[in-house]
Amino acid sequence: MLSAADTAARNGAGWDACLAALDARAHSRSFERPQWKELYQAYVDAGVPSGAPVPGMD
Repeated sequence: MLSAADTAARNGAGWDACLAALDARAHSRSFERPQWKELYQAYVDAGVPSGAPVPGMD
């Protein structure tokens, strides 16, 4: 659910990963799967609201 504040870190990390893949594809670059847990933790460390369940991390 996008309206719940506690999903912001999870959703932000997900968007980061997806947009990085699209950017690589658009520029014909190879793409290594990002370290999603590190992206998520960076959002949490920056104070972005978190706490929603994260698939694969709970």
